[in-house]
Amino acid sequence: MAQGQSFRKQGATPSTQALALLACAVALALLAWRGASLFTAPVAAPVPASMAEASLLSVLEPVAGAGQVRVSIARKPTGGRSILVLLDATSAVDPQQVARLVSLAAVPDTAAGDSVQVEQAVFAANPLASPGRNGWIELAMIGLVAALCGWIGIAVPRTVSAAPEDAYAPARPLPAPEPAPRRTPAPVQIAADPAD
Repeated sequence: MAQGQSFRKQGATPSTQALALLACAVALALLAWRGASLFTAPVAAPVPASMAEASLLSVLEPVAGAGQVRVSIARKPTGGRSILVLLDATSAVDPQQVARLVSLAAVPDTAAGDSVQVEQAVFAANPLASPGRNGWIELAMIGLVAALCGWIGIAVPRTVSAAPEDAYAPARPLPAPEPAPRRTPAPVQIAADPAD
């Protein structure tokens, strides 16, 4: 130590660039993991909108299979109900059998204008989830952190301040200053008093 200051050897601590690149790698791994979890999350099954739909669905699902049937019951403007049943095309159940079950369970009144319609459709096997607004914001922020750390780690030039050569050498005494020439003051003359 010289003059009460301490110096560290070069390489004693990791450089800023190495830390930034490490933070970039961690942020990229987090981005990949979080993106995979947001995009591959299972899509929730549709929820019945009314008690009548839930009741009819509880009758049809044991016959058609869980997730193989969707139900919608709506009021018509002209009066009566419109009952729509979507049956998965891969289901082994006959659509006519489902129509009979709906007629027995929902008890449609054709005189009041009720109608029952059973259709077959191909349901998506495993639809991908959409992250939503908060998920997109989260992914954007993680990506921004990764980009910033990558920029610090790669684009910012590395500057190394070298320690002085004689940092560990004892301090040299300063040369003594040369004495300044002394000026002798000029004699002061006292003027005689004119009143004398």
